Amino acid sequence: MDGVGLGDGSWGAYVERVARWLWLVGLALVAACTYYDSSLLAPMNPGEPVGEGGEGGKGEGGASGDTGGFSGGEGGGSPGGEGGGGEVSGAAGASGGTGGVPYGTQTQIVNCAAKPIGPPKDKPVKTEGVSFVLAIREVDFGETKISGEFPYKGYGFDLDGACSCPDDFTCKGLDSDTSRYCDGPAGRDNAGGALVASFSTLVPDCGSQSFNKAFSNGKSTLLIQIDKYNGEPDDDQVEVSWLLGENLDNIGKPLWNGEDTWPVQTASYVEDGAPPLRPKSTDKNAYVRGFVLVATLPNGSLESQGFSVNLTAPIMTATLIPPRENQPFWQVEDATMAARWRVQDLLGQLRRVNDPLSQKPLCTNNPFYPNIKAEICKFADISSGVQAQPNIPCDAISVALKFKATQCKLGKLIEVTPSDGLCSPETDPGKDSCGP
Repeated sequence: MDGVGLGDGSWGAYVERVARWLWLVGLALVAACTYYDSSLLAPMNPGEPVGEGGEGGKGEGGASGDTGGFSGGEGGGSPGGEGGGGEVSGAAGASGGTGGVPYGTQTQIVNCAAKPIGPPKDKPVKTEGVSFVLAIREVDFGETKISGEFPYKGYGFDLDGACSCPDDFTCKGLDSDTSRYCDGPAGRDNAGGALVASFSTLVPDCGSQSFNKAFSNGKSTLLIQIDKYNGEPDDDQVEVSWLLGENLDNIGKPLWNGEDTWPVQTASYVEDGAPPLRPKSTDKNAYVRGFVLVATLPNGSLESQGFSVNLTAPIMTATLIPPRENQPFWQVEDATMAARWRVQDLLGQLRRVNDPLSQKPLCTNNPFYPNIKAEICKFADISSGVQAQPNIPCDAISVALKFKATQCKLGKLIEVTPSDGLCSPETDPGKDSCGP
C-alpha cells in the first residue's frame, strides 16, 4: 500500500489515515514476559482500594465499595481495621466473603505503585468449558479534558515500578522540562496519553471519537480470545490471545450482539502450517479474580493496515460481564491496556506516512522528518527493558488506554502484507533513534 498522505487530495483523508496510525500508537498493548513481575503490574482509577493486606474487619452491608461491603460479611480488601461505611481509603468491607474481592475490583496500590488485583487466593475448581472471543468496540485515550484535567493521567499501570518525580526517574528524558515525565497517580506511566492529547489538539478529528466511529463502521478491530476458562468469578489459569481483526467489508456494520463475524489477519497465527491455528501472542498464565481478567502477552510484531507495532511489557485488566437473560453474550465494560513502545520502532513507521505537501514518505532526508522526530522523542519516558537505567536516555514511550469489548465470532483468514522499501537503507527512519 502507499504511505499515508493526501492520496485523494483532501486534508480530511490525510487526517483519517494518520488517525489510523495513531490508533496503533494507542494500541501499544501487547507484549512482554509470560510471567508476572509485580514491577510491571498496576491499576486504573486513583480512588481504588489500597492493597489487600489480609483480612479486614467486618464491612457494612451495601451494593458498592463506597457504601459498605459489596455483599456484607467478612471483608478482605484493603489493610486496616473496622471499616467505616466501606470507605475506599483503608476500610475493610471492600469485598464480600472472607478474603474475597468485590465484582470488578481491578487494582491495589502498594508503596505508591498501582497494580492489578492478584490471582485468586484459593485454588478454584478447574473446568475448561468456556471459550469466547471479544472485539474491541470503543476506546478512550483520555485526551478530552474533564473539569480542566486530562483523564489520561489516571489511565494505565506502574510499568517501571517507580513513582517518578521529583527524582525517581528510571531513565533520562530528552526534554529539559522534566516535569513532563512525572507519573500519574500511584506511579502510572502514560506519556502516550500526552502524545495523543497533543496530536488531538492540532487535529481534532483524530481523537477517541474518530476511532470509535471507525469501529462502529466495521473498520477492523483488536480481537481478544479467551480459552480454558471455567466461567466463574475466580480462575487461577486461563489462556488469553491477541488477534488482529480485519474490516467487515460487505458484511455490514457490527451489531455488537455477540453474532458479529470479524475476518482475522493471518499474521495473528504461527506460520507452521500445522492445524489447529495457534495465535502468535498468547498468555497461558492469565487469571480471573472477581470476574477481573489479568493478562500479559509475549513480545511480538503486530500488523494492521500496512503498519507494524512491536510491543514490550503490556498489561491488561478487564472486568468480564457474563451472559444473562437480556444479554446472552460476554462483554467487557471496563478495561485498560498498557505497554511500552520502543521509539526506534515508532520512528520506523514514519516511512509509511507521507508528508502533506510533497506526499513523499517521511524518510530521514524529508524536511519534515527532523521536527517530527524531535517531538516524538520528547515523549520518551521509559526504558524498553524492565531494568531501570536512570542515566541512560529513555528509548520507549509508555502508552495506555481504556476500552470496551463485546463477544463476537471469528471469520475468514485474510493476509495483509505491509509495504517496506519506501525509504532507501540510508534514509530508513527505522534505523534512527533519539540518541546522538
